Amino acid sequence: MRDFANARFDVAPDASSHLMLVVNSVASPTALDPMGLTRKEFDTNPRSVDPVAVQFDTRKTFDQTQIGAVFDRSLDADDSLQFKMYGGHRNAQQFQAIPVPTQRPLTSPGGVIDLGRDYEGTDLHWTRHMDLASGPLTLTAGASYDALDEARTGYLNYVGPNAAPTALGVTGALRRDQANTVGDFDQYVQALWQFLPAWSATAGIRHSLIQFNSTDTPIAGVSQGDHNSVTYEASLPVVGLAYAASQDVRLYGNVGRGFETPTLNELAYRPNGLPGLNTALQSDHSDNYEIGIKTRFDHGGQFQAAVFLIQTQSEIVTQTNSGGRAVYQNAGATKRDGIELSWRQNLPGDWRALLAYTYLNAFYKDAYLTCLTTPCPAPNKLVTAGNQIPSIARSTAYADLGWTPPTGWQAGVEARASSRMYVDDINSQAAPGYAILGVRTGYRFAAGPWEVNAFARIDNLFGQNYAGSIIVDETSGRFFEPAPARNYLAGASGTYTF
Repeated sequence: MRDFANARFDVAPDASSHLMLVVNSVASPTALDPMGLTRKEFDTNPRSVDPVAVQFDTRKTFDQTQIGAVFDRSLDADDSLQFKMYGGHRNAQQFQAIPVPTQRPLTSPGGVIDLGRDYEGTDLHWTRHMDLASGPLTLTAGASYDALDEARTGYLNYVGPNAAPTALGVTGALRRDQANTVGDFDQYVQALWQFLPAWSATAGIRHSLIQFNSTDTPIAGVSQGDHNSVTYEASLPVVGLAYAASQDVRLYGNVGRGFETPTLNELAYRPNGLPGLNTALQSDHSDNYEIGIKTRFDHGGQFQAAVFLIQTQSEIVTQTNSGGRAVYQNAGATKRDGIELSWRQNLPGDWRALLAYTYLNAFYKDAYLTCLTTPCPAPNKLVTAGNQIPSIARSTAYADLGWTPPTGWQAGVEARASSRMYVDDINSQAAPGYAILGVRTGYRFAAGPWEVNAFARIDNLFGQNYAGSIIVDETSGRFFEPAPARNYLAGASGTYTF
């Protein structure tokens, strides 16, 4: 069960300014973790639980509250400023199924994770509209800063003697007391120029500097403490060209560089089990290409199609994944190519239709070594070039038909379909494809300054068994996490106009 709350406030202090405030929170008091299933268990008894999950009472609790604001200010007819800021706090505690023998070495961080995170960020950018060679030119320049402070502790998930614990799935002795910080400073500039009536070009560059720092506090009889850090930096250009064949047809093409650093969770554990960040983990870099078409029809109709290619170097992949804990490494080159299609149309009588399809071919271009068991002193299993990247479906489709009058009752039906997904890098097994159906209804009404929208929906209407998620490279073969059977959701939202 999760509790959600969300509020948004929009204020216009004057004719040249607009302020938006957003506050939201989410809490999950206790989320039991049945862990993954083998393929046989998934096929025959998808609601079963890994016995180890019962033994260690695997579970997770978390809560998060954050606030954000966006302030827009028009300086004159040509210049404007936008300032964004946000901040929040997150607590999380997870009891994992790490076996007792694995935790006995003093270098082990234990089987219980308890962390608190404070995070905040700002972004300020300036936009100017002007003319260049009789064509409109829009310039945007800005900078952003994001920061995160994390207090991460680790405990044994048992109490009592190592040889014969008296209780499992509880908070035991302290094994890790770590303070982590992340800072991200970006600067960017972008230009959009309509150099001919039907032609426009865009160009931009973004420079990113991200630094991770970690300090381990000494723990008597366990560790002497440690400090390490790692920095990632890149400059990322992008260029694009667009052609308006008519008022309703637009062709475009874009080329750009991409850059993805490891997350703090991906850096959290070293392959050798020693404390500290996995500083050997590199960021990946990608070259991105896309061409497409966007069209409009009468009565709100739209059609979009895009062909894309992404070539990545030093892809971040899972090395080992056991008991809820994953260690990551870099592979070689990967390639993703595919197409995206979407069509939407307003129909008579307040009906609306939407169709979308994606084909994505994602595979490893280079062979590399990975691990099939844990602990793994050195990767020893070959991942063959040409293998599909796990947890990515080659084909996905979505369809929606809704009756949406502005007030009163509303209703709709939607369908989702996906092809199979491989569960590991060696492509030993795959989660089967599926197609599911959902229905929804709602009622929208106004009462004075209030506008209220009540809704209810049923997902997976026919209770199909399918994998909602994959535990990639799970060393014991428990890759499959079944999606909920037929499930229900009801809620309401309200808007108050001052």
